[in-house]
Amino acid sequence: MSSDEYDFSAFIPGLSPTDAHQVYQLARSVFVNALRDALRDCTETQEQYYAAVSGKGLVLRVLHLISAGYGGAPKFNVPELAPPLWQAVLSNYVTFDEGQQVHVMTEKGRGVLTRWYELVEPIKDHPRFAPLWAEVTD
Repeated sequence: MSSDEYDFSAFIPGLSPTDAHQVYQLARSVFVNALRDALRDCTETQEQYYAAVSGKGLVLRVLHLISAGYGGAPKFNVPELAPPLWQAVLSNYVTFDEGQQVHVMTEKGRGVLTRWYELVEPIKDHPRFAPLWAEVTD
């Protein structure tokens, strides 16, 4: 579930789901602008943020491939993805669907991937973060 599909009114009593979502979008916009400014102005902040969002790069790649429909494709079944796939299974991000004979993402895995997209997509063109974005999404 992406943030665009989430009902934020439970967290902001008295607001309709539409109004609560608008509050979320405004807060997100403020966050993205502040993040871009901080990353532009401070190398130390770049490195700290990079460390925070890059730690599970190949696990995120596995999640991204499953979300894009490659869970049973040759692109997915390569030796370098076996360890991060196992890590994703152990973390309860992924499970194996016996009926379809493919790996599928759990709700927990979808949440992890959605949060990562939300934290990195706004800065995916930044020179420090573009390679990470490409590693996960290409």
